[in-house]
Amino acid sequence: MRRCGKLLIGLHVVVLVSVAFLYPAYAEPPVIDRLVFIHYKARGGGGDPATTPTDQATNYRYTGIHWFKLPVTYEVNPSGSGISDRGAVVTAITYAFEEWDKYTSKELFSNLVATTTLTGGYRDEHNVVSWAFMSDSNVIAITYVWYYVATKEIVECDTIFSTRFVWSLDPPSPSTMSVRNIATHEAGHWISLGDLNPYKDSLLTMYAYSTYGETIKETLGKGDVLGVQKAYGA
Repeated sequence: MRRCGKLLIGLHVVVLVSVAFLYPAYAEPPVIDRLVFIHYKARGGGGDPATTPTDQATNYRYTGIHWFKLPVTYEVNPSGSGISDRGAVVTAITYAFEEWDKYTSKELFSNLVATTTLTGGYRDEHNVVSWAFMSDSNVIAITYVWYYVATKEIVECDTIFSTRFVWSLDPPSPSTMSVRNIATHEAGHWISLGDLNPYKDSLLTMYAYSTYGETIKETLGKGDVLGVQKAYGA
């Protein structure tokens, strides 16, 4: 009888340990925050006449957040672009995003880009580029970046282009916005680079303002390259 009692006590202990293993302590969900980047149409007046802009300017703004999982997959909703060739719109955006891949050994963005009917602008676990009406006529595009506060990991990005502007493929006319030009700038926000405001940086991709017929942002300047390499390596 004594031997049996010891055996029962041993089984009881095993059961308690198993229950504790199946029900771990409750953990708080990670806190997610959001950055919003607003891309404005350039206003007249020019800059400082004593300053000569150059694409060799070395300025960049790194926000400190970044993607942990690469490459980033994303979808494009061409509706609202006003361009009948939807495939060409997707291609222009793909070229824009791939421009950043040229300057780092990491593959930042997937080459396989799907179309979608999603509009973006809210957390839904989809990275989306789309078009929508903007109340402010000076806003060309808005990019939203969600990230974990504790780890600084980016978890989702959306870019919305304004339907207030007439959009075109390259070469754009003096009265249209180039899809590729603006998309290259917005892709810089996706990889955690911020806007540049000084007039001397106006030939860099991450310069905060754009205008009709512009294509200068399609090719990275020195500061842009330094920025992406700061975040993801050479």
